[in-house]
Formats: sequence, structure tokens, C-alpha cells
Amino acid sequence: MTSIFMTAKYIKSPNERKHTSSPKFGANPDNYHYEEVAGFTRKIRNNDLASCDVIIDLVKKEVIKCRVNAKKGGFTDTSYDTIYKYFESNYADAMRAVMAFAEPKIAPKTEFIDAKSIDSSVVKA
Repeated sequence: MTSIFMTAKYIKSPNERKHTSSPKFGANPDNYHYEEVAGFTRKIRNNDLASCDVIIDLVKKEVIKCRVNAKKGGFTDTSYDTIYKYFESNYADAMRAVMAFAEPKIAPKTEFIDAKSIDSSVVKA
């Protein structure tokens, strides 16, 4: 079974762009907000490892990377269960759709019919 990873990036943006040049604007964390960009991938690339803040493996149920800490308003507990519950609460529909691909699909049981048992009047050429 192939792995499916969930990635998240947090982009810091100023609340009001016209006041960014004022003195000590960058020192106050209340002047910024973070935008969350989440996605799914089957393969982790070097760019993902460098740029993503959170990477979890949904199949193996493990945290690959989590550099969002409580000081930045992030996770206080970096365990897989905590991070998964957070993303599941915010992206429930997307998670269900992706996990449908991760779960092994069981084919329904097929019953074969003996060709001799078919009534020839039903079968038309």
C-alpha cells in the first residue's frame, strides 16, 4: 500500500499592509496573521521537506515533520493523534475522500453461473 501524506504550510501576512513601515511593526505578533495551506501527496519531495511546516503520513500514522510550536500559535502536543484530529476537524470532507484511496478496496464476491444452466429462450442473439 502506498503512503499518502498530508502537508501544511503556514504563510505569515500582515493584517494591514499600509502600516508595515511604521517603527517596531514587525516586533508585535498581533500585527500578523497566518494562512494555512494544506494539501495531499503520495510522494514527499525535497521541496516539501524544506518548505512545509507539517507533514504527516496518513497510512503509517506517523509525524514526518512538525515545526509549528506553541510559541507561534501552533500545536502544544506534536503527536500524530493530536495533529490528525486538528486536520480532520478542519478538512473532514477532503480527509474522507483521500482516505478512501488509502484504504485497501475489497472486491465484492463474484458468483459464476454455469452456461448450461441459462435458459436459451432468455438469451437472444
